[in-house]
Amino acid sequence: SSSSAASDVYKRQVVTHPNYNRKGYAKQLIKQTTDKIFAEKKIPILHVEENNVHAIKLYEHLGFITRRKIKFCLVETI
Repeated sequence: SSSSAASDVYKRQVVTHPNYNRKGYAKQLIKQTTDKIFAEKKIPILHVEENNVHAIKLYEHLGFITRRKIKFCLVETI
């Protein structure tokens, strides 16, 4: 069962190619996307790895807060 509300919108992966990091592209993309989500009266939610400090700083700058910490597990096929 999911604890998210019908009004939650998850953004799964915001990825910037290393050649274009720290140029404001992710900030523009997230800002435009979240503005649209808020206009639809929904709540944007992001997942981020806790060691991705640059992304966390950006998200916090844009007003996101930590709601909870969760563990992810990478499963590879052999």
